[in-house]
Amino acid sequence: MDANQIFNLVLLVVMVIFGSYMIFQVTKNYKYFRIERKEFLEKHPDSVEIKDYQTLVIVFIAAALFSLFLGFASKPNDMSGIIYVAMFVWMALMFITYAVDAFIKRRSISNDDGFLYDLNFYRYRSIKKLSVNGKLFKKYYITFYTGNDILVSKNIYLNCENGHRNWKNRKKDKKKK
Repeated sequence: MDANQIFNLVLLVVMVIFGSYMIFQVTKNYKYFRIERKEFLEKHPDSVEIKDYQTLVIVFIAAALFSLFLGFASKPNDMSGIIYVAMFVWMALMFITYAVDAFIKRRSISNDDGFLYDLNFYRYRSIKKLSVNGKLFKKYYITFYTGNDILVSKNIYLNCENGHRNWKNRKKDKKKK
């Protein structure tokens, strides 16, 4: 084995370790997400679900398929070729885990009191600030009184902004009565 093959083998081992960790974490998060979503929808049947993941999931699945195509289109004839095929297969698996992660993190379920996002329920009353940063690529942040910030998609941000505004109006109406 020459230095290039050793480097490729080390890179493959690192990718396998990182990919295994990603697959484990995303699988665990998806399992909890399904449980939380089901319980939330059973408790709050009037909830609104925001699904903003379709485009990203399609892009990641297309990238996974392209990665598989590149891996198997090259005709491996020696050890380095086999390592490249293995790397492309692991890249495809990582793209699939990113697609599942996007499926979880670009989805929100909201009701009158707050919203469920990424395995956590956030109350509208705990929102300190809603902000948009960036000029060309805008980033939508929700800051809470606890000091936590979450980065959300535009549709989730707009839904949260509307829910927060409605919560404030209901609070003002209660004080007037």
